[in-house]
Amino acid sequence: SLVMLVAVAGLMLMLFNRTAALQAALDSTRQEQQRVEQVTEFLVDVFKLTDPLGQSAQFAQVKDVINEARIQLTSAFQDDLITRRKLLITLADIYLNMSDSGRAQELLNQAEDVPEPLSLSEQLNLLNTQVAIFIETGELQQAERHVNEFKANRPLQSLSLKQHYQLDFLVAHVAYLNGHYQSATSQLNRLQTQLAATPKQFQDLQAQVYQLLGTVAWKQGQLKRAQDYYSLAHRFFILQYGELDNRSLKSLSTIAVLDYSQGHYDAALNNFQAVLTARQQQLGEQHKLTADAHNRLAAVNFELGQLDQADGHYSVALQTYENLQLDRSLVYARVLNNRALLW
Repeated sequence: SLVMLVAVAGLMLMLFNRTAALQAALDSTRQEQQRVEQVTEFLVDVFKLTDPLGQSAQFAQVKDVINEARIQLTSAFQDDLITRRKLLITLADIYLNMSDSGRAQELLNQAEDVPEPLSLSEQLNLLNTQVAIFIETGELQQAERHVNEFKANRPLQSLSLKQHYQLDFLVAHVAYLNGHYQSATSQLNRLQTQLAATPKQFQDLQAQVYQLLGTVAWKQGQLKRAQDYYSLAHRFFILQYGELDNRSLKSLSTIAVLDYSQGHYDAALNNFQAVLTARQQQLGEQHKLTADAHNRLAAVNFELGQLDQADGHYSVALQTYENLQLDRSLVYARVLNNRALLW
C-alpha cells in the first residue's frame, strides 16, 4: 500500500506540474493576444489621425503615417514597456530605411531608455539597428568598435547557435566596410564551414555569407570568384524565399551588374529582363524598384546599340519617378543623365 501511495502522490505531483505549465502557457497566450489587440488598436488610431476624411488612397502618405505613429508612441504603451520598446526599434528601422538616420537614432535612444530588462534577442536587434545607423552616417570605425564590444561582453554560451552565427556575420560585414578584406574573407569562410554542417537549417544566412563573399572578392578584383559566390548566394536565396522574393531578385540583379561590368551584355540583358518582369508582376509600374529595373535594362540596351529600347525604358523610369514625386531626387537626375547619353 505504501508503494501505491507513493505512486499516487507522484502522479498527483506530475498532474499538478502539468496543470501549472498549461496555465502558464495559457496566460502567456492571453497576454500575447492582448498585446496584439493593443498594437492593432494603436495602428488603427494612427491611420485615422492621418486620414481624417477616410480617403487614404488620396491623402495618407506613408511618411505621414510613420510620423504620426512616432508622435503617438510618445504616450502609448506606458503599461506595456516591452511592446513599446519593440515598436520604437521597428520605427527606428523604418526611418533608417527612409534615410533619416537622425530620427532613427532618436527612437533607438528611447528604446534603450525603456526601464525593462533586455532579452538577448532584443539586444541583438538594438545592435543591428545601431550598427546600421553608424554605417548610414559613415561612422564605420564606430560601428566596428560597437560590434566588437558587444561580442566581448557577452559569453558565447549565452547565445543560441543562430545568434552566434548572426553576430559573426555582422563582425565580418563591418570588417569588410572598413576595408579589412582579408579579415572579412577569413571570418566568412570560417562561418561558411560551420553553416555547411547544417545546410538546411540556416539557408538564409548561407545566402548572405555567399553574397558578402562575392562582394569582397569583387572589391579585390577576383571577378570569377565573385561570380561563383553570387551564383551560390542566388541559389540559396531561392531555396529559402523563392525566385520572386525581393532578396532573390536583388541577388540576380547583382549578378547582372557584374556581367555588365565585364562586358557580358547578353547575360546581363537576360538577367535584368527577368528582374524587370518580376518587378512588373509583383509591384506594377508605379514603384521605384520597377523604375530602377527599367534604368538598368536601358543601360544594357545602350551598350548593345539598341537605342530605341533604351530610350523607352529610360522614359518609363523617368515618368514613374515623376509620378512618385521623386523628380528632384538624385536617382532621377542619374536616369536623366543616362538618357541624355543617347543623343
